[in-house]
Amino acid sequence: VNPAIISITPDVGSIGDEITIKGSDFGIIKDDCGISFYGADAVEFDLVSDSVITAIVPEGAMTGEVTVSVDELMSNSVSFTVIQVDFKCEISGVHYDESSVRLDIRDTNLTRLPDCVGNLINITSVYIGYTKQKKLNDAFSNLINIDDLMIVRNQLLTELSENFGNLKKISRLKIWKNRLITLPESIGEMTNLTFINADENQLTQLPESIGNLLKLNSLDFGNNQLSTLPASIGNLSKMVHLDIKDNKLVSLPGSIGRMTNLRNLWLSNNLLTELPEGMSNLINLEELNLHNNKFSVFPDALCSLSKLGLLLISENSLESLPESIGNMKGLVDLYLTSNQLTTLPGSMVDLTNMKSLFLAGNKFTIFPECIYNMTNLEALYISENQLTEFSDRISKMESLKVISIGNNQLTKIPDSIGKLLKLNYLNLNHNHLESLPESIKNLPLLYQLDLRGNNFSDEEKTKIISWLPNCEISW
Repeated sequence: VNPAIISITPDVGSIGDEITIKGSDFGIIKDDCGISFYGADAVEFDLVSDSVITAIVPEGAMTGEVTVSVDELMSNSVSFTVIQVDFKCEISGVHYDESSVRLDIRDTNLTRLPDCVGNLINITSVYIGYTKQKKLNDAFSNLINIDDLMIVRNQLLTELSENFGNLKKISRLKIWKNRLITLPESIGEMTNLTFINADENQLTQLPESIGNLLKLNSLDFGNNQLSTLPASIGNLSKMVHLDIKDNKLVSLPGSIGRMTNLRNLWLSNNLLTELPEGMSNLINLEELNLHNNKFSVFPDALCSLSKLGLLLISENSLESLPESIGNMKGLVDLYLTSNQLTTLPGSMVDLTNMKSLFLAGNKFTIFPECIYNMTNLEALYISENQLTEFSDRISKMESLKVISIGNNQLTKIPDSIGKLLKLNYLNLNHNHLESLPESIKNLPLLYQLDLRGNNFSDEEKTKIISWLPNCEISW
């Protein structure tokens, strides 16, 4: 299936900006995926899920079409506008144009901004990257008309000046891929901020004053060293997107429950064992990523989030799911890969909006009965378990397009699989199969069949090939 792009947000940006690509069939393996802008391919991107990619607009990108490729399959193209730099300041020669509204400094030998930078009072947009400075000098804080500030890839920059808060007109602050250890308390005075991206620094804590930034709607502190968040973060009631993945969080403040406009919350690759009860108040939450934490019990607070469409809680230590999971009526994609599950609650049948269910890498020995009644499910991934069979009741799942049940202990496939007329991908690799039912030839849309690591004779292979002349079969 070719990947498909539904939207790019935002659809206008500069080199180095982060965008979010939403769509379908992006896969789950980053190395198989590529993102192409007009003029350049993305080097930095995250495959968040099968339907979400975040990417940094690469050097050389120009206004034009963006596409996603997965294993050489190309998506549709969607337009993206690249905002061009008005002029470039060659800082080594100290050439300034005081009439310009943008300052662009990219000098790998620069160890300190010259004081005269503070005289450029007309500047509204600043890019500072690839320098060797360790701290911004005080003169920089004189640029009080800056609206958009980008300080990125300065590998020695560990701190911002305390009077950084003088830059009160800034609405968008991008300070990622530096070596920042802390943020100044004065950042709380920058009350026009709506967007902060401080990804990939060395931050160990956030100032309490961050709770004063009441206009913030997007906050990214991923890939840092945070173990806690300030309680004041709950004041940010306009927050829509909060990304704190790849940190060392052991808990969340209860005040997070006051962020009732939150739509996207990314907490993957932390050390969380539980969530505060206040999480149940996040009634507008649509996407939650808890991948690779330390949960052994499914958080009860999630079960009242009826608008949650995407939940990733893979690579934890869950042994069971509560019956109340059936209240999560909005779930479309549920990732439970690599846990310790042996059964599923019957209430899963109430999740009638679910399209994709990921159960690979658990401890199922019996195919969960409730799955047979999830008749709207389109993709089922249950590889790497210990299943010995699944029954004819699979025929009830008429919406299935993808079944991945490789690396189990299957010895036969039921005849009823031939009734899954929408099936286009079937993974049965590394089981103990010696034959397939003839009914498989009734699957008109099946284009890929993975049978590697089984026990098919040459005669059986010839038979299967004759049944499926238009299907790509892997032996």
